[in-house]
Amino acid sequence: MDYSFVPIDLKNEGHCAKLISLLDVYMQDDMGIGVPMPVELAPKILEGLKNYPGYLGFFALVDGEYAALANCNSNFSTFKAKPLINIHDFVVHPDFRGKGVGEFLLNAIAGYGRQHGFCKV
Repeated sequence: MDYSFVPIDLKNEGHCAKLISLLDVYMQDDMGIGVPMPVELAPKILEGLKNYPGYLGFFALVDGEYAALANCNSNFSTFKAKPLINIHDFVVHPDFRGKGVGEFLLNAIAGYGRQHGFCKV
């Protein structure tokens, strides 16, 4: 299997659609709220994320399929006086669970953080 890491571009309609799709999977899951995302919520989520300057989002793809999502926030560490990444939502689609996708995504976010001057995840 070929795994790839993709930072989310909220100007990319395809990315926005996949973000909402994976977030809906998370909401329906036992770890979420157990019901589908209300239809009226999706545009509000996207608009809010587009207007939030601290948003960072990432996908993990497996063989070109969107398998996992991490919605993150850039924050600030007072102990290190540097930015940090806070993971807010983290979901692996059920079809890809147990295959190391979550670990891949976490490691890729950590690598992204190192490359971009974040002190921790």
